[in-house]
Amino acid sequence: MSASTAMIQQPLGPEADLFDLPGPRPLPSALLIVDDTPANIGVLRTLLKPRGHQIYAATSGQAALEIAERVPLDLILLDVCMPEMDGFETCRRLKASPHSRAVPVIFVSARTDSCDVVEGFSLGAADYIHKPVRVEEALARIDSQLQLRHHLRVQREQAERMQAIVNHMAEGLLLVDPALCIRKANPAAERLFGAGPVSLCGRSLRELLTPDSADRLRAGRQELCAQTLQGEPLHIELTLSPLPGQAELQIALLHDISQYKHSEQVLRRLAEIDELTQLANRRQFDCGLAQAWRTAAEAGQPLSLLLLDVDHFKQYNDRLGHQAGDECLQALGQLLQALAQRPEAPPGCLAARYGGEEFALILPGDAEQAQAWAESLRADLLARQLSHPASSAGPWVTVSIGSATLVPKPQDSQSELFQAADAAMYRAKAEGRNRLVQAETD
Repeated sequence: MSASTAMIQQPLGPEADLFDLPGPRPLPSALLIVDDTPANIGVLRTLLKPRGHQIYAATSGQAALEIAERVPLDLILLDVCMPEMDGFETCRRLKASPHSRAVPVIFVSARTDSCDVVEGFSLGAADYIHKPVRVEEALARIDSQLQLRHHLRVQREQAERMQAIVNHMAEGLLLVDPALCIRKANPAAERLFGAGPVSLCGRSLRELLTPDSADRLRAGRQELCAQTLQGEPLHIELTLSPLPGQAELQIALLHDISQYKHSEQVLRRLAEIDELTQLANRRQFDCGLAQAWRTAAEAGQPLSLLLLDVDHFKQYNDRLGHQAGDECLQALGQLLQALAQRPEAPPGCLAARYGGEEFALILPGDAEQAQAWAESLRADLLARQLSHPASSAGPWVTVSIGSATLVPKPQDSQSELFQAADAAMYRAKAEGRNRLVQAETD
């Protein structure tokens, strides 16, 4: 019996087409056939070539190693019994080389002893084809390995593409375990937290958040306060969700919103602060008075309000100009702000520009305290000696102050406090200006 006849056992019959076999066929691949008998190589080449594969051949283990070094292979069909270097040693060297260690190896051998089969698998072989070769079985085993190789390549390429996407994301991405310990961090996350040469891996996600935000951390999307490893504050939008297919890991997607929050704070300040005096504006005053009213009502404590008006301010502008008028209002704003920020100032104390040359001071406290603070403000302003040549109240800029105090009751309205202080202020103006009038309230 010739070598080629011994290689194949029972072809499909004289009329059968050996290469027209049922089942899916893998994509064309690069195969290496290693056998010291050229006829056996020819038989396998004849079986595989019509399937579109690129076939390489070697008649020795050393030649196989040299081909594997230069050619990117998809599968190696390796004879066991070869002189000088047998198939087992050849396989061992193939698996030791970075060029071929991942290439699947199928042993093709007449040695069917279980010890030989076990040794082949222990060396990293993917499968075993016995001689004489049964065509359908051999092609099925070869196709199976090529399909697996193709799937693994596709998965690797997808993983590499995904890794490239993750590495080039502008947003930070973390993989965390159930204890929120960081297992993986992309470059954007490392940059966001200033990790530098120090990796975020091994740290707790909670460690990167402020204590309050760490307590509020939950699944889903939320805005949280964080800090870099250098202690610099961060505002982040964090989305925490399970990693599909891996219940033990979660994805934390991080978006730096520090600039947005800064802009938001600037806009809020613009909406709440009077641009000229830097005091609270009318809108913030209304909100502050409502909050102070609720707080005083809940505590059963008195709430005072001072309203003040710059005396003869129109004449001041007419005589000295609007620039001087603005500077005058700024000076009065500074005095009010300093008063509201005294160490002894109660919580809720708020200085505001109510409109034009009218100002207000919300003062949680009783009438006696309000009167003392009003007189202190009037004295401080006089001490500044801002010249007012058009005033009938004196040579300096002065204010008329109305003060009112109430202990809020359920049936009362905060407008009563304001109206009482406003009426007192107009009485102060009517009685000669540059004075404080205390409203009479129940």
